[in-house]
Amino acid sequence: MRRTGDLILPVELSFRRVLSGSEMDFNKVASLVVLIIAASVMLVGVLVMVGLLVPVYFPEQYRIIMGVVVFLYGLYRFVLSYVRLKGREQ
Repeated sequence: MRRTGDLILPVELSFRRVLSGSEMDFNKVASLVVLIIAASVMLVGVLVMVGLLVPVYFPEQYRIIMGVVVFLYGLYRFVLSYVRLKGREQ
C-alpha cells in the first residue's frame, strides 16, 4: 500500500472498494473472459485448418496440424476454466 503520511491515496481507496464487496463478481467476470478467449482460440484453430488465416503457399499437412494443435489448446483451456468455474461455484 502506498501511503503519504497517514493519508490513503484515492487510487488505493477505489482498489479497496473493488476487492471488499465484489471479489466473487470479479472472479466470475475473469472466468467468463477466459472462457471467451479459449473459445476464440478454438475458432482460430478452425480458421487455420480451413485455410483462411494462413498463406496459400503453406503446405496443407502443416496447416492442418497447426490448426488441430491450436484448436486442442483452446479446448483444453476452455475445459480447464469451465471445471474451475464450476468448482468455485459449489
